[in-house]
Amino acid sequence: QYNQGGVFDSYSSALYAQDTWAVVPGLTVNFGLRWESYDNRNGLGQTFIETNGQWAPRLGVVWDPGADGKSKLYASAGVYHLPVYSKYNIYLASAVYNTESRYLFDGRLNDNGSPVALDDEIHSVVWADGMTPDPREVLSENFDATALQQVSVGYERMLGEVWTVGVRGVAQRFDRVLEDFSINLGLYDHLGVECADPALTGTDEFCGVAMRLGNPGAPFQGWYDVDGDGELDRVSIPSEALGIPEAELTNLAVELTFGRRFSNRWMLEGSYVWSHTYGNYGGSFDSDLIVNNAKETSSFFDSGTMMENSYGDLAQDRRHNFKAFGMYSFDFGLDVGGGFFYRTGAPINSYGRHPSDPFAQAYVNPYANVPTTFYTAGEPRPRGCCGRTDDLWNLDLMVQYSFRGPGGQFFIRGDVFNLTNEQASEMAWDFAEFPNGYPHPFYGETLYHQRPRTVRFGLGWSF
Repeated sequence: QYNQGGVFDSYSSALYAQDTWAVVPGLTVNFGLRWESYDNRNGLGQTFIETNGQWAPRLGVVWDPGADGKSKLYASAGVYHLPVYSKYNIYLASAVYNTESRYLFDGRLNDNGSPVALDDEIHSVVWADGMTPDPREVLSENFDATALQQVSVGYERMLGEVWTVGVRGVAQRFDRVLEDFSINLGLYDHLGVECADPALTGTDEFCGVAMRLGNPGAPFQGWYDVDGDGELDRVSIPSEALGIPEAELTNLAVELTFGRRFSNRWMLEGSYVWSHTYGNYGGSFDSDLIVNNAKETSSFFDSGTMMENSYGDLAQDRRHNFKAFGMYSFDFGLDVGGGFFYRTGAPINSYGRHPSDPFAQAYVNPYANVPTTFYTAGEPRPRGCCGRTDDLWNLDLMVQYSFRGPGGQFFIRGDVFNLTNEQASEMAWDFAEFPNGYPHPFYGETLYHQRPRTVRFGLGWSF
């Protein structure tokens, strides 16, 4: 039995200063500084997450090397903070009533698979009693908000009067990540809290999963009732005792662009991007767990064992991307255009049951009841180990006829998306096993196909 909820408030504040400096003709420097603060409160109106002093410097430089307005060399660097999601107000700081009971089963089932009756109760535990938790039981006091560092360098050049080409390089890296994780291993190994022993998971002796919000890979400084007297004790656990690695996400990209502005009745633009996204952290919206839509609440960092073999190409790593769009306008009001894109497939994982750790074995994805460790059949399956989904390509067409009529300007338009009705596999079922270790029959099957051919008609009137 599980109930959770309440009414919650979140506050955010920001101040920023910026300036532009024309150093010499053709050279401009843009710089700024941003300060941000977040205040998340529980159902009782108490602050449980507060961040101050989130400083984010930004710097940009633009130079016209030819001093003729036809070329641009530019670079920028900056720090960007992500807000503390209101999801945490509900997920970690609300009143929760959570009990678990187990009963003997006499073997009789209804047609829908449910038991006909419940026999004697053999197990009962109260995980949460419906009270709003003490804010000190929610987070590590030495946490920092999620921060992203980005550097980019690029060059653009006009060729003649209508063509433009460009190249740009981008590097992004998460400097730190705010995530929920378990401190159980540190409580047991470092502080000697016997009931936090991961080997007791699933038994009556286990004192529950002590989740805290903080920065994976950093020491924990906060509160826990170590001696079981009902009073919280200040504790400090080194990062090596927690056994949880630092979150890492890096994205490198190079983009080539070309464009022809509309002239002599036609235009064309396009780009090619090579990119590589890798690490052990799927981002604030975790694309790796395809059936989990919870922001910044990935289960991966809940224990160090769940992070084993977790470093590799991430789910959003599509190495090659090409797209182009063009249009031709006839002199009698007819416009014809089209768009094309091609991108390579995404990595496929193989999630399964952990071969030895009871704590990791007890964790299943709540949306699909499947384990989420990087093992299958007891063997390591590193992230992105198992091939890629299909490469995708798509062709769209557009036809529009414009004319003047009584009362204004009119147009009739038709669009065909995915003209050739390609049906590539965009996402595969990554879960290879059930919680008991038996193979999952859907592993590798397509979860989402490319959107099918779609036709859209439109009428417009401007007056």
